Amino acid sequence: VGEEVLDWWDWLNLPPAGGILRLPAGGAEDIALGRIHESLGLRTESLVAASSALRWSLVRLVMARTGSAEPASAREAVVRVEDWMREHSAGQVNLPELAARAGLSQAHFSALFKRIFDRSPMDHFLRLKVQRACGLLLETNWPVKRIAQEVSVADPLYFSRMFHRVMGCSPRHWRQYPFRKERH
Repeated sequence: VGEEVLDWWDWLNLPPAGGILRLPAGGAEDIALGRIHESLGLRTESLVAASSALRWSLVRLVMARTGSAEPASAREAVVRVEDWMREHSAGQVNLPELAARAGLSQAHFSALFKRIFDRSPMDHFLRLKVQRACGLLLETNWPVKRIAQEVSVADPLYFSRMFHRVMGCSPRHWRQYPFRKERH
């Protein structure tokens, strides 16, 4: 369920009634559905990781099903950089650094990243930071200023505006969401 379901349905070329997806030999390992299962847990961070793994697997599935015209090595490099971004979402990064990690020009990297993940690399990285912040807000009693510092945003006011732009509410409101657990 979710806002993207119909888009994924179209990208995977699924018939309206559903059906079975046939993968090329070795396709299941390439799509890495096991990463989703490995990420599952009860903590918010685990659910965010599982969600990211699902998106990664769906992107890989679309690439396997549609046979992108982009060379596999460039697609692989962009997916590896996205993995790196997820692992380093608490830090700082810029577009030249990401493109260099992929071994591509900034323009090529940006265009390919947007084609695969449907958003710019920097917007995607910002959203990864917000996902991490959501977990910290739900799992800790830290003030918003410390949460901002934990995701390498020096200005708490900028962090709050960034958070609101992505989540549609302030960090304080998010923290009080009904599904929050007892925090330590």
